[in-house]
Amino acid sequence: MGQPLTTRQLDDIAIEWIEQEARCTGRPVKDVVRQLIYRGLEVERQKTQLRRYHDLDLLAGT
Repeated sequence: MGQPLTTRQLDDIAIEWIEQEARCTGRPVKDVVRQLIYRGLEVERQKTQLRRYHDLDLLAGT
């Protein structure tokens, strides 16, 4: 599912960091951006898994 991705509305600091990361690692900018997106998605996924409430467990019998 290789759909093209265009990044817009990034501030100059973010663009500079991404380009510097690409230079330092020797990877294309698109690979750095892809890694950042996947990393962000993983963090969000973990956040949703951590939200578990136990305040009604006693009433529910679990």
